Amino acid sequence: MVASIGVVGLCTNSLVLILYCRFKPLRTPTNLLLVNLSFSDFVFSLFGLSSIFASCVSRKWIWDKAGCIFVGLCENLLGCVSIFTLTVVAYERYIRVVFEKVVDFPWSWKAITSVWLCSMAWTSAPLMEWNRYILEPHGLDCSLDRVSTETSQSSFILLSFLACFVAPVSIMIYCYGYILYSIRMLRKLQSVETSHVLRLLHYEVKVAIMCLLMILAFLLCWMPYTVLSFLAMSGHGNMITPATAIVPCVLVKIGAATNAIIYILTNKKVSNIPLYYFTYLLLSNLVTIVLPSK
Repeated sequence: MVASIGVVGLCTNSLVLILYCRFKPLRTPTNLLLVNLSFSDFVFSLFGLSSIFASCVSRKWIWDKAGCIFVGLCENLLGCVSIFTLTVVAYERYIRVVFEKVVDFPWSWKAITSVWLCSMAWTSAPLMEWNRYILEPHGLDCSLDRVSTETSQSSFILLSFLACFVAPVSIMIYCYGYILYSIRMLRKLQSVETSHVLRLLHYEVKVAIMCLLMILAFLLCWMPYTVLSFLAMSGHGNMITPATAIVPCVLVKIGAATNAIIYILTNKKVSNIPLYYFTYLLLSNLVTIVLPSK
C-alpha cells in the first residue's frame, strides 16, 4: 500500500511539473504557485514514502539517528510548504475575484520564496533543541516529539499548531468565505453589468473551487495527525498506540498525491489533454531521466 501511494504521488506530481514546462498556456502566476505545491509533494513522496517503505519491508527503522532527523525535517518542512502555499493561493484567489487584481510572476516568486523561508524557520527550530525529531510510536517513520509533556517540547507543538495550522486555515476560510459572499451579492443584483462581471469571473471561480478542494483534501489528511498531537499534549499519550499512530501517518502520505490528482481532474486546460498523451509525456520524461542521451 505504501509503495502504491508513493508511485501515485511521484507520477501525478511529476506529471503536473512536466505539463507546466511543456504547455505555455499553463504558465500563469497562479499555476506557478500550484507547481510549487506539486514540487513539495513530489519531494515529500520521494523522501518520506521511500523511507517508510524501506522500514515497512524491514519491519523496523533501518536508518540511524541522523537519518531520522533528516526524514523528520524533510516531512515537516514540506508539510509547512504545502499549507503555506495553499494559504497564498487562497489569498491570490481572494484579491483576484473580489478586487479584480491580477498578480504577476514576480509576485508569485516572492510569495514562494517567503513560503520556503518561513517553513525553514519553523522546521529548523527542533535542530536547536526546541523540540526534536524522534521515531513515531509505530517505529517506521520520524516526526516531531508530540508525546513529551515537558514544557520546552509541548510549547513548540502548540505554537506550531497555531502558526502552521490555525492561522493558515483561518486565512483560507476568510478568503474563500468572502469570495462566496461576493459572488452571492453579485447574483442578487441581477443587472446587465453584474451578469457580465459574473461571466468574466466564471473561470476564476472555477480555479477557486479547485483550490478549495485541495485545501479540504489537505485538512482531511492532516487533521488526524493534529488530533493525536493534542491527545499527547493533554496528557493522554497512553491512548496513542502503534496501531492508532500509523493511520494518520499513512493519511499524510496520501495527501502528497491528492493535490496533483485534483489539479489534473478539475483544471479544464489539463483535463482536455488526451489520456494517452499524459502517459506519453510521463514515460518519455522518465526514460530521459533514466537513460540520458550521451
